[in-house]
Amino acid sequence: MQNPIFRTAEAESLFLRLYQEQLDDWPVPFEQQFIKTEHGITHVLTCGEESAPPLVLLHAASTANIVWKPNIEALAAHFRVFAIDVLGEVGLSVPYRKNRNAGEQVEWLATILTQLGIEKANFAGGSAGGCLALNFAISHPEQVEHLVLFGPMGLAPANLWTILKILYFVLFPSEKNIQKLIHWSAGYNPKVLDTYEPWFEGFFQGVDSSFVTRPNKISARRLAQVKCPALLFLGLKDEVIGPPHRLEQRARRMPGLERVIHLDTAHLINYEMPAVVNEAMVKFLLKNQKERALSTEKALH
Repeated sequence: MQNPIFRTAEAESLFLRLYQEQLDDWPVPFEQQFIKTEHGITHVLTCGEESAPPLVLLHAASTANIVWKPNIEALAAHFRVFAIDVLGEVGLSVPYRKNRNAGEQVEWLATILTQLGIEKANFAGGSAGGCLALNFAISHPEQVEHLVLFGPMGLAPANLWTILKILYFVLFPSEKNIQKLIHWSAGYNPKVLDTYEPWFEGFFQGVDSSFVTRPNKISARRLAQVKCPALLFLGLKDEVIGPPHRLEQRARRMPGLERVIHLDTAHLINYEMPAVVNEAMVKFLLKNQKERALSTEKALH
């Protein structure tokens, strides 16, 4: 066993198998990179033409970069896509130690972009990955072209009931409680459960979640610093981050927020409704890319 996030060699073996099953069915050609930093070894899947605009994908907690499988074909047709296994999660990245806070996680991501040779990119993030994307956009605005967010943590206020519920399930991981936690976090969509029910069962039983960087609540003052064009997806059945109208109110603090799309999904929005997500996401990014290029051209003349 090499990855310290796993409690047992059996848990690590399970996740390597589940990950490889998804990768074997990956719909587009890809490259794999393992990037060494002082924080650990980071795994990145890269797809799409090298000359295309860069798009960085940051997945939800308790998942890995393969959660973007339903979206990758549509995205790779237009972008050079970098799907990163967030350090401390259950992908192929291997942390050397635990991140102390969200600021250190942003520092890690900046290092990865430098090593990938990315000066500026589009970013898309789901849940905890959305929180990371927001924190990065606030700390490094010069490197963020556009933001696409799927039910991002960081917008929702800290909910004591949610924290106590998760703690109860983790402390008493009976089969019944694990099933409750899976349905609470991922919903009941068969497309999601077919893939992620064994994944989440393995996570709650075999992973040391203390390696995961906890999403931070992003203040209204900091949200006001997110000035790049942003697209926000919210799930109407998302019990993890709560009622969409409350999140939209907070999201409106971002000057760059252009559109909010509410979909009839739980928390894994991009996985539940990929056709709608892919069309809206590509349209948003390409429109803004074209407008930015025309604006630059006018300025040069």
